[in-house]
Amino acid sequence: MIPMEQEAAEILKKIIYATIATATTAGVPLNSPVYAVYDNELNFYWASSKASQHSRNIRENPQVSIVVYDSTVPWGTGRGVFIEGKASEVVDVDEITKACQLRKARVSDAKHPPEEFLADKPRSIYRVRPRRVWMNQDARVNGYFVDERAELSLSKLQGLVARLS
Repeated sequence: MIPMEQEAAEILKKIIYATIATATTAGVPLNSPVYAVYDNELNFYWASSKASQHSRNIRENPQVSIVVYDSTVPWGTGRGVFIEGKASEVVDVDEITKACQLRKARVSDAKHPPEEFLADKPRSIYRVRPRRVWMNQDARVNGYFVDERAELSLSKLQGLVARLS
């Protein structure tokens, strides 16, 4: 059995979509699927309209969670990487450029240059800095199946992600 951090790193490398969970300050939740990339520190980046509900939610409440779930496997064997962190709109030109380079490296036909995400443009690059990370695992309670989350070492996962990139 491979270590969970290794399995998590492989899922992150394989799956290009993430679901970002945001909430308004009143606690109204929203899940948004996005094409996401990450760096060696596991900072996740995606591009979104500044007017989208999840972008507005991030401005009001930066606490988010991300799920990268491998739904390509047979029923009952799916695994997900769950990340809790703080999101923000990226305004630094160098970091926007970095995010665009990560996008291009992950999907070669990513066509949007950094200039499309600057100043008064309608879309921005957003980032989540991870605080904690988990994976789902099968467990038993009184003999019955339950789905649990096991917390992973963020530093170990970051090291594995850096080696796989």
